[in-house]
Amino acid sequence: MKRATIHLSRLTGLIAASLAALLLTTVTRASNAAQVMTPQVEAICGTPDAGQMRTLRVKATPLRLVAIGSSSTEGVGASRPALGYVGQLGTRLGRDWPAGTVVINRGVSGNVLSDIVARAPRDVFALNPNVVVVQTGTNDAMQNVPVARYQRQLQQFVDRLQARHIRVILVDNQYLPAQVGSAEYIGIQKATHDVAHLNHVSLVSRYMLSEAIQAQTHMQPGDLLAADGFHPNDLMHACTARAIEVTLLGALGTQPTS
Repeated sequence: MKRATIHLSRLTGLIAASLAALLLTTVTRASNAAQVMTPQVEAICGTPDAGQMRTLRVKATPLRLVAIGSSSTEGVGASRPALGYVGQLGTRLGRDWPAGTVVINRGVSGNVLSDIVARAPRDVFALNPNVVVVQTGTNDAMQNVPVARYQRQLQQFVDRLQARHIRVILVDNQYLPAQVGSAEYIGIQKATHDVAHLNHVSLVSRYMLSEAIQAQTHMQPGDLLAADGFHPNDLMHACTARAIEVTLLGALGTQPTS
């Protein structure tokens, strides 16, 4: 009787473990399903900011693009490297840019703007790009970099890029629920937007895209973030890639691939 009781206890444990595993699988699948790029989200992410991209002739000019930034550019938060925004952007542009493309990733986790500027001679100018995507702001805000210093550095960096006839796309702060209402976060974001506006360069606002997705769908802030609650997940990486793609191609009368 004692042995039968032990077997029954083990059987009960196995059943409980199986049910727990099934529940976890169901939750995981639901979470992954929430990250699918629906036509509605695709449309939200596909609103271009043309800026100065008109001067690139898509049919005649090979595209050599460098993306420089911090962990988001490196691809952190994506389930695999190819699903980071730079990887997805390279795939999209490879289909859409008739003259050929080279997309180079120069993201380094933890970088603030001063780090990006310091390595630009090696990681930007030495690579001879005709377009540079600069993703910055989040780490500066989190590390309380003074807004005036950040804006001055960004302005100087944009000046250096434009002096070399390099087209610029700025990518602003990631939307973080914990930072909503933060004066530092809002200040850095506004500085990025001001530099884009004053210099007539293109801006892809991840912050505003996240707000628009939440306002126009049933998604919550966590549906756009990785498990760490900080970095963009596959969906937000895809949204960023889509927005940059449309920024580049929409101004040129070329329809990006859906």
